[in-house]
Amino acid sequence: MSVRAESKLRFISSNKIDLTTKEPVFEPSIQLEIDGQRIEIMGITDQVPKEWELRGGRRIGTAEPIQSAKASLAKLRHSCDLLIVLAHMPL
Repeated sequence: MSVRAESKLRFISSNKIDLTTKEPVFEPSIQLEIDGQRIEIMGITDQVPKEWELRGGRRIGTAEPIQSAKASLAKLRHSCDLLIVLAHMPL
């Protein structure tokens, strides 16, 4: 069972990856439309923990955050009117 299926929360992260498939674990961002404005919310986290194992042996890792953010921003910049970055990073 996936993390998303087990939770009632909506997870977003542009840099959490499945270490076996190298595919994203969560959606990198979500888009909302409010009063005709397209608002994109992107998630990014630091590399702590760098890796962990879920029930069933699935291993999740964290790609380098700055490179991941730049790649996501390049894709998102023209598809929204406002971009919000939710970051869990050290200062």
